[in-house]
Amino acid sequence: MKTRAILPVCILAVLFAFCSRDREITQPQPPAIDWSGTLDEAKIEAQKTGRSILASFEAYWCPWSRLLRESLYVAPAVIESLSSYKCVAIDADRDSSLCREYDVNLYPTIIVMDPYGGELQRIVGHYPPQEFLRQLSYVRQGDQVLREMFRKEEQSRDDPRFLMDFGNLLRNMGTYDAALLRYERAGQMDRGNKLGISEEAAFAMAECNMLAGQFGEAGNRFKVFAEAGPGNEQCEEAAILAALCYQEAKDRKSAIAALEEYLRGNRDGVFSEFARARIAALKGAKTRGR
Repeated sequence: MKTRAILPVCILAVLFAFCSRDREITQPQPPAIDWSGTLDEAKIEAQKTGRSILASFEAYWCPWSRLLRESLYVAPAVIESLSSYKCVAIDADRDSSLCREYDVNLYPTIIVMDPYGGELQRIVGHYPPQEFLRQLSYVRQGDQVLREMFRKEEQSRDDPRFLMDFGNLLRNMGTYDAALLRYERAGQMDRGNKLGISEEAAFAMAECNMLAGQFGEAGNRFKVFAEAGPGNEQCEEAAILAALCYQEAKDRKSAIAALEEYLRGNRDGVFSEFARARIAALKGAKTRGR
């Protein structure tokens, strides 16, 4: 399986009970990124210089947000690219009003804004540096890229890699139904997974369902992916995301079952500590609800 490094997201409504609101996110401090203290400060500077704003919505308790700060924002190529933006990190706990204003409930979410705070585009989830820069290039080119991709699709509709790239672009633009169609077609073209695309497409479809708020369907897709995969880190991630989606769908029983199944196969896995904490919280909530 071609392992995609995207680590999609944490769900705010699911995880707020797990975090301590008095723990604040630490502003990332890469040597060449000039992080503004607040969004208002970033707007003032952006209006003076004409630069766009890059707002990084993160959460202290989110492992994928930590990856953003510890691996993405310290990469030299990313630092160089972001020098053309006014950057600001926004703490989900401390600045919850901004999260509501920009309809952010998945972490990490990066929103590119005009100098006055108007949203231009968003990138949801964690990407390794090279893929992040590619997604950022799509944001910069905007509608021009989208028109070009639709034009290319006429010649490349039988190319599963092209369909995956197009699906990723559409997903990042929030056009989830159109993205799902491209992912589904790509997966069907690589049924034997000889190109490593059918599994990549299956994971991407689950992500799309989650981002679109179709949590029950997303949970089912992540569960199937976790059970059918070879047991690598992406399968572990899918198992955890299945549980989070089930909880968001108000299916506490399935959420607990998914977490317990994860721990049976991954007692010392990447997300084991988190899984144990979530089980305790879910069972505690069930007890209090009686």
